[in-house]
Amino acid sequence: LGLPRKGFLAPGMDADIAFHRLLYRMAQNPVLLHLHDSLAVVLNAGRERVLAAPGRSRASLQEHEAILAAVAAREADQARARMLAHLTAVGQILEAIQGFGPTPSAGEEHPTAVSAPLEGADARL
Repeated sequence: LGLPRKGFLAPGMDADIAFHRLLYRMAQNPVLLHLHDSLAVVLNAGRERVLAAPGRSRASLQEHEAILAAVAAREADQARARMLAHLTAVGQILEAIQGFGPTPSAGEEHPTAVSAPLEGADARL
């Protein structure tokens, strides 16, 4: 996949990068793949902070599995909704980390898209 050596990135980041690049390739969308790779430094800084949040690595893995299951089942609407929910959850954590949104209370889990997928989402992958 053209990824950095294992161990070079924070734990979980190499799998996260590989997952998103795989989806862009599966969608046969070279623009998204190029954009993702071009913004790698910025994206990786955010990934590292998000994946360091308590429970987020596990939640991201569950969300990724749910997205891939929908893709494998050729359920485009479900895959789209699950991806939008995943990106929304990650965005909420980034906002909290950067001071733009509410910070989860001690012991409170960060948003997890798998437990509450968005209904009627019409975003395009």
